[in-house]
Amino acid sequence: FSDGKSVSGDLWATMDSLLLSDVRAKALRYPLMQANFHLPDFTRAILDSAWIEVPDLQSRLIAKGELDSLDAAPIFKLDGKYTFNSDDHVLLIDELYLNGRLESDIDIYFKQPLFSVKGDLQASSLKARYSDLVNVDNISARIPFNQKINVDQALLINEPDGTPLFADKNALNYFLMRPYYINDGEIDPFIKIEKIRMMDYQISNVDMDVHLGDGRIELSRIALNLYGGNLIGNMHLDFGRGQLEAVNYYVKANVSRLNSARLSPASRGSARESELNLNMEFSGTGLDLQEEIDVLGFLFITKIGSRFTDNVLNSLDPQGTDKSIQGTKRLLRWGYKPRLISFEIKHGYLYPSIHLTKGNFLTKLIPLNLSGGRIELARMPIKFFVNMAMAQTQ
Repeated sequence: FSDGKSVSGDLWATMDSLLLSDVRAKALRYPLMQANFHLPDFTRAILDSAWIEVPDLQSRLIAKGELDSLDAAPIFKLDGKYTFNSDDHVLLIDELYLNGRLESDIDIYFKQPLFSVKGDLQASSLKARYSDLVNVDNISARIPFNQKINVDQALLINEPDGTPLFADKNALNYFLMRPYYINDGEIDPFIKIEKIRMMDYQISNVDMDVHLGDGRIELSRIALNLYGGNLIGNMHLDFGRGQLEAVNYYVKANVSRLNSARLSPASRGSARESELNLNMEFSGTGLDLQEEIDVLGFLFITKIGSRFTDNVLNSLDPQGTDKSIQGTKRLLRWGYKPRLISFEIKHGYLYPSIHLTKGNFLTKLIPLNLSGGRIELARMPIKFFVNMAMAQTQ
């Protein structure tokens, strides 16, 4: 409808099916769209209300917005709310199923060259399944997010005051002060997962404090249970301006009382071998696996058994050609006991070492003295492990 000075209208559309063959082989049936809009003075277009519903995805988007300055540099604003709600498993994309409740407020602003998006993602009783490989049970979450992008340069924009409060890598202060922050209401965003099963492996009771936005992912606290033990740690990921080669990251974790006999599917149900303790800390720059990755860090594994140590050595030397590793395995067969396995990462290489002690009476008779009980194994390029991981995912 138009009176010569303004225009208003309604739009309603539906399709028998919509096929997105790149991500979903099965067509979406009867997606619906309805919108009410008006142009008050031909320099602005106002979307009074709109909704899009996709029954096969159990999803609905409700929105309103405005397109301003049509005669100059257009400004686009959109306020919306997305909702997913289903008691049955819904195929989202090929092999990925979801059920439960998921919703998010979405605010979008665009004025050349600035694009910004912010919202508040919330989930409850959410379950996800990918093929027969991964099952995630009972996800609950609240995750506010906020990001600005320079679309002309394809770069992320990070606000100077947007740095998360705990991005200084000082996890100790955060864990000590966390009860006070909770009482003051400063910690709100979270992700909780009852159980995650990945092929033959399982973790449970995942609990994370989350800060997301301004080019950063901050997991200020990560806690979970893994094979009779527990892990606590934190992670910081800074995307900078969006280039993979410049991404900075920091990960720290402590694992205690991990049942090593349950790590290998072949040994599950056998006698309890040992309870591992593990400490690790890594920091680095670059996530482009095709380029060089600068990583520094360490991994210490203590309270270990001979079988677990043998499995680690086999993974480091699957062809059985490394003399230092084969010599270490020979000492284990003679009765030496592993006390500590350590891995140091620097200058693009992994430097493994193993600390042994004399175990049975026979080893005490062997005229062999190890310097501090430590055996340094041959260094290995990090690129070897990256290439092996990439090959396994292809």
